[in-house]
Amino acid sequence: MQAFPREEDIIFAAGLIVSKIDFEKLIPPEVDIILNANVKKEMEADPVYKMLEDRFYKVFDQHIVDHTYEIQAKIEGFKAERAFVHKRIENIAKTELNCERIVVKIFGSLITGLALESSDMDMAITGLEITDRQTLIEDMRTLTQALNSWDLI
Repeated sequence: MQAFPREEDIIFAAGLIVSKIDFEKLIPPEVDIILNANVKKEMEADPVYKMLEDRFYKVFDQHIVDHTYEIQAKIEGFKAERAFVHKRIENIAKTELNCERIVVKIFGSLITGLALESSDMDMAITGLEITDRQTLIEDMRTLTQALNSWDLI
């Protein structure tokens, strides 16, 4: 037999309580509330408050972990497609700009692990032979035209 209170009961009760509170009437927006340090200590020392707070954060943390793993699993499902796009863009850049030193580097949320399923793939082209501003502009136009000819982009 599970000891009371169960997590589901706490979450249900908290949701029910929050749904019944009209926060705007309870605390008007123009009132700036500063919790007295003694009152805050007293409230945090309350074992029921502490238990509810601990349970809430435990459940909340687990939801965040679960959600993060779900997103990472979805992103892993697109790994082959992203690798194909990355390699293809790198090949296009090397061919069109006639430079084997070119490397297309991925940066942003895919690298930091903060990507979502719908996130784009941020890429930077390095290793270009830039002699002057005009050459850079011409190379950018050449690369843009080559990428635009690919139906995926």
